[in-house]
Amino acid sequence: MQKKNIRNDVFHALIQAENGKLPKINRHNLPREDVGLFKELCLGVIRHKLFLDHVIDQFLKKKPSKNLRTILRIGAYQLLFLDKIPLHAILFETVQLAKAQSEKNFVNAVLRKISAQPKKTFFNKPKTLQDISTYYSIPLWMAEKWQRLLGFDLTETTCEISNCVAPLSLRINTLKTESLETEKQIKTLFGGASEGVLVEHSYNAPSNTSFSTTREFKEGHFVIQNEASQMVAWVLDPQPYESILDACAHPGVKTSHIAALMKNMGDIYCLDKKKPSLFHDNMERLGITIAHYHTHDLLKPLQLKKTFDRVLLDAPCSCWGVLRKHPEIKWRQSEKDLNHLQTTQKTMRDHLLPHLKNGGVFVYSVCTFSQEETLDFIEDTLKKYPDLSLENLEPFFPERVKKFIHKSGYFMCTPQKDGLDGFFICRFLKKISA
Repeated sequence: MQKKNIRNDVFHALIQAENGKLPKINRHNLPREDVGLFKELCLGVIRHKLFLDHVIDQFLKKKPSKNLRTILRIGAYQLLFLDKIPLHAILFETVQLAKAQSEKNFVNAVLRKISAQPKKTFFNKPKTLQDISTYYSIPLWMAEKWQRLLGFDLTETTCEISNCVAPLSLRINTLKTESLETEKQIKTLFGGASEGVLVEHSYNAPSNTSFSTTREFKEGHFVIQNEASQMVAWVLDPQPYESILDACAHPGVKTSHIAALMKNMGDIYCLDKKKPSLFHDNMERLGITIAHYHTHDLLKPLQLKKTFDRVLLDAPCSCWGVLRKHPEIKWRQSEKDLNHLQTTQKTMRDHLLPHLKNGGVFVYSVCTFSQEETLDFIEDTLKKYPDLSLENLEPFFPERVKKFIHKSGYFMCTPQKDGLDGFFICRFLKKISA
């Protein structure tokens, strides 16, 4: 029986991505040996789309159709970024994606012209912001905003890191005593694993690490969570027997960390508009009994009289800090989306804060670093809620964390080479009424 051309699945996935949605990989429809290549080609083409088009366009006399453009990107990505696939295999398998013979001839000709050039011809160090946008495949409007925030050099570094493949980050579930034994064996369990750089019980493993079929994962010994994301629960600093309101809680990753810090004693009232099945599965796997899920759209007021010791809003955002994992996001966004997200974040805040006790703590976090969703949020919150004060996070953390804590008190990092995602976290304290 003739082996299926995995690039055909890649082609259809990329066409769907062009139409606004990258489908999840259905492992049941792909042979195990093909899953890695499928992910590599799909995410690689999306990650480097602008750069691939820049290379391809040098060898075109007329604009190709969307389907042909996608086929050319698949071929060009393999030629420029993959070393283990023979040239004849790349050409043959990619050309087969075209339907008419004239299209096959066209694809073959363009790819052969690209392959005839030394790779270094195409990889010239960028000198201008336009060069950075093209070389690292970051939309120009986004690169311009990053430059205003970060300066030219840090913008280039952030673009470079955002175009890399992120490591697999995990957190040990300290609620289970067996997990501590797993932690001792973590470097044996996952070859190449290393300790995190900020907090304890955190580890990074190679991006291609297989974890979901391991006994340790199924039994809830660890959670997949980036170390920057883990900082959120540490900033919230929940205590045993407190009542916590966890907004936008699905699928429960941060919830599980909050529960672990509370030693599974107290109450976590979790809100999200998504279906709860995955959340419940995660809580059961991790042995958490204090988290209770309530389906609610936070763009609507809460019909709730209860108040809480601590409130967490891990808000929907532009996700600039996680483009390594979700490169499709950068092609879906426009500058106008930031204004919409700002409105969403403030509306959610306004619906949550009436449920914060006097003397309580409010933590706001987003996996991004746009000014609209970070510093502007702080300014607006302090202006609208004079009974809130911004707390300085520096006293809460060891020296290794302080380099990411601004003098005003908030935590913010852009994506880092050591595996940290980009994240922003701030903490407010509500005054006790006289």
